[in-house]
Amino acid sequence: MGKVWREFTWKFEIGAVRLSYQTDETPDEFAEDMGISRSSLSHWWSEFRDGPQRTFPAKGDLKSGMQRLLS
Repeated sequence: MGKVWREFTWKFEIGAVRLSYQTDETPDEFAEDMGISRSSLSHWWSEFRDGPQRTFPAKGDLKSGMQRLLS
């Protein structure tokens, strides 16, 4: 059987990154609790490190949404 692909909203992805920095859990535990793969979390971390203004382009109103989520 083929791999199942799930899409997450950029709000979820940014929220997961934000929460992952605020938890005492290991990245593996955090990803499991969130119902995501560890590799997805790592990928989102990399995108976020590249700069919030470039994170998850074309997935909505990034500037205002990013400011709301990060404040």
